[in-house]
Amino acid sequence: MGLELKHLLYPEALNPGEVVSMIQATLDDATANRDVWDDPRFDWANFIYRICLEYGINPAWPLISLQREQSLLSKPGTPRAFQFANGVVGQDAPGTANNLWSGLPNQIFLSVRSMAWSLNVGPAAAFGCRPGLYPTWRRWGQSQSVILYDLQTHKPQEPAYLCAVPEDYGQLLFTPHLEVIPENANILASNVKRFL
Repeated sequence: MGLELKHLLYPEALNPGEVVSMIQATLDDATANRDVWDDPRFDWANFIYRICLEYGINPAWPLISLQREQSLLSKPGTPRAFQFANGVVGQDAPGTANNLWSGLPNQIFLSVRSMAWSLNVGPAAAFGCRPGLYPTWRRWGQSQSVILYDLQTHKPQEPAYLCAVPEDYGQLLFTPHLEVIPENANILASNVKRFL
């Protein structure tokens, strides 16, 4: 079983202080990169809370992404790991990384924004007024199919995978491998359990 929609949409029933406390407690539980998560110059809990609130996405999502993509909650990260911390890099193929998206704050922001667009949370106007700021993929409701990629060859698989629920659509657009569905659920249960 994978993530449920409640694990991806902002937890409206909680007050802001509770949400920030849950994010901070998750970062406090991290067994690696304490120097980053505890750095007083960056208030990561408030930063993650604010972006998630504005885009309507549960803070569990960027925290899950930090662990899934670079294991930054459990293993020491290299400078490159922090550059692409949430896995927002471009196409699922070698040599397609977009360096304009690099850096920990950008990665957290873009992972939240990408999921919001994919789940069709908020109007298109919320994603910017300049040309090129709208994501280029279809939102849930406009599409339900995702092109999956082979883990070894990074080549697209045919036919497209038809998602039955928006939570699978959002996760698979972000990381187009079926293996990500149970992997995200395992990370939620082990590293981001406060958001269960």
